[in-house]
Amino acid sequence: RNIDVGMFNNCINLESVCVTRPPSMNITGLDWYVFENCSALSVIYVPDPVSLAAYKVAPRWSDFQTLFKDFSTDLSFIYDSATDSYFVTGGASAASEIYIPAMHNGKYVTKISDSAFGSFRNLTTVIFETGSRLQSIGYNAFGSCSILANITLPNSLTSIGGWAFSDCYELTEIYIPISVTFIDYGAFDLSDYLTIYAQAPSMPSGWDSGWNNNGCPVVWGVFMQ
Repeated sequence: RNIDVGMFNNCINLESVCVTRPPSMNITGLDWYVFENCSALSVIYVPDPVSLAAYKVAPRWSDFQTLFKDFSTDLSFIYDSATDSYFVTGGASAASEIYIPAMHNGKYVTKISDSAFGSFRNLTTVIFETGSRLQSIGYNAFGSCSILANITLPNSLTSIGGWAFSDCYELTEIYIPISVTFIDYGAFDLSDYLTIYAQAPSMPSGWDSGWNNNGCPVVWGVFMQ
């Protein structure tokens, strides 16, 4: 629940921090000297306004307040009454890093909508908050994110839409958890340097026959923590 004294002290090459927490917890403190001498640090992301407010009582809030950013403000959401959850519909198109929270307004985030981040030319990294309940990545959700290089799909994910990761030229590996029961045609089309690691021992019956139409190398039966 706390970031303790000196935890990142003298990490001179640390540029950004993303603080996540399970949905049932709130972060309650930023302690003395935690980011002391982190000369390259430019931003500290927190999941939502509640977590951000928790830091304001910290002993050294005034020293670091200009670095803190609620990363949910970079995203747009729509509430889906059928699932009683939120869908991510987009974000700041110039962003280089995107953090997808587990919850928004007290509800789980369960889907990244069609074309939500399509053609985000500066996007390099996508991080899902610990405790994510994301179930679906829509059609073209990250299509033509030409320098996207880092994404770890959450273990709750069940569906990946067509062209979701097409034209992601810098994406060299992706791990597909066994929870994924459907991948649509062309999900990784033209991502020419990609190797796909799948937890499933072989192609699940629910995946479209053209899910890997680009012929990316696939390694089956890989388990990652």
